[in-house]
Amino acid sequence: MVKKIFIGLLIIGLLGLGSWKLFCSSKSNRDELVKKVVKELDSYYMEAVMEMLNGEEQRNFNVAVSYLKSDGEDKFRISLLDNNINQQQILLRNGEGVYVLTPTLNQVYKFSSDWPLNSPKPYLFHSIVDVIKKDGSIKSVSDGYLISAPAEYKNSPSWKKQEIKINKDLHPVYVHILNDLNQIVVNVTFTKVDLNPDFDEKEFVVDDNMVKGREEMTSTVTSTITDLPLLPAGADVSSTLKESTKTVVNGKTTYILTYQGDTNFTITQKMASIDDFYSILEVEGEVVDLFNGFGWYNNGVLSYTYNGVEYNIYAKNVATSLLVEVANGMQVVSKK
Repeated sequence: MVKKIFIGLLIIGLLGLGSWKLFCSSKSNRDELVKKVVKELDSYYMEAVMEMLNGEEQRNFNVAVSYLKSDGEDKFRISLLDNNINQQQILLRNGEGVYVLTPTLNQVYKFSSDWPLNSPKPYLFHSIVDVIKKDGSIKSVSDGYLISAPAEYKNSPSWKKQEIKINKDLHPVYVHILNDLNQIVVNVTFTKVDLNPDFDEKEFVVDDNMVKGREEMTSTVTSTITDLPLLPAGADVSSTLKESTKTVVNGKTTYILTYQGDTNFTITQKMASIDDFYSILEVEGEVVDLFNGFGWYNNGVLSYTYNGVEYNIYAKNVATSLLVEVANGMQVVSKK
């Protein structure tokens, strides 16, 4: 009996020692990996293909990310080219603020915001480093590292976990985000990574980006007023359309959709104006990542523009994530 007890205690001790060694090894690997990667974060340039799935709808983006730490300031340029409509949005962060540029509309919005470091982005090296720092699983493989961790995207609660691969050169290879059904809903595949780029001083300047963006346009807006109103048919919300009205002010038509149910909200839609010359419009709020690009949220209103249509979604005492769900479920007009 004593012998059996001793053997049992020995086994428990060995198992505990093995777990401790594994923990120490994992922590050591994490600390070492973080130190290596952080050294490379003074500047970087990355290109990627990002596929996003929302129900039966899929989006495909070409992503380009430029980052430079200069004089203590974080400068970013993120370009999203939506291959579904062949239109581009550019987000800039420089010493003067945060800007959302839409070349097809000759439109620029300016924000006072901590974007993009105020929330994770699957295409940002900074976000990948933040995942590595946390208590996820890090596995060393022959050609790099595999990282598995919970997904923490507050406006996408159905995204549950993420899988990241980094190669031996510390270059991101891919980021997979999986939902509660273990399906990949975001797939970012990096096609180019340069950790020592030489940026032109115009890289983070609004005017230069707008001029270049307008010159490189290969598609224009394909939505027309006859396509409106568009409905949030793909949104997972327990609300139904109670009223649809149309107003015309100074020749401009606006559709107003009122939804009631577990959540009450109102959607307005109208065709965006396209001006010959752009001006910078300062707005309050935070930049929000959407299935259709970028929007901004302020005081119960989520606003965004997609393929030439301006959307505003209004709701009181409702989480931002629900408004994002409505926006992400909106019907769209694809390129013709």
